[in-house]
Formats: sequence, structure tokens, C-alpha cells
Amino acid sequence: RFTTHTTGTFRGKPLRLRSKLIPPNGKVMKCPPTSVSITYSVDKSDIDSYGKITKLVTDMVMDRQVGNTMGLSGIAAAAVVAGNPPGMLELYPPFVAVERFF
Repeated sequence: RFTTHTTGTFRGKPLRLRSKLIPPNGKVMKCPPTSVSITYSVDKSDIDSYGKITKLVTDMVMDRQVGNTMGLSGIAAAAVVAGNPPGMLELYPPFVAVERFF
């Protein structure tokens, strides 16, 4: 297991989000720390899979209050910095989004 802390600046080519093409705005993206977990095969009897990755878990946000991306990471964080944050239905399962709305 290890922790990542992604930062970057929105410059260069435009970002394609959904059906929009968003031009660079020069803003800095500071994501919250995220945990990454990698599981390897330790079954020595299966020579083909021994030592290979069997499970990869990424983007588990550890502290949503850090950074300027509303506690999001990955493409959702890039959308926030680009000025086009994801909607509630894109962030939560439908029943949770409806529950939060009402």
C-alpha cells in the first residue's frame, strides 16, 4: 500500500469532458491524498501467475478537506479545476443522489 498526492496545472491541449471541449485555464489542481493498494499472487504452484498483480485498488480518498477539488480525485478532480464539476448523479449512486436532493 502507498499514498499519492496528485498536483498539476491545466494547460496545453483542451480537455474533453462529456460532450464539451474545455480550453486550458492555467489553474492548479491539488488533489487530496489517496490510498493505493496492490495485491500480488503468491501461489508458487502456478508459475504463470506468481508475482503478478491480482488486484489493484486506486483513488480511495483519505482526507476530502485537502486540496481544491471538492474532495475528488482523478478525472472528476480535473473537471472541477476546468470549471465543469460533475453533477450529483455522476458522483453518487442514484438512490443516494435522490436522498440528498429530497
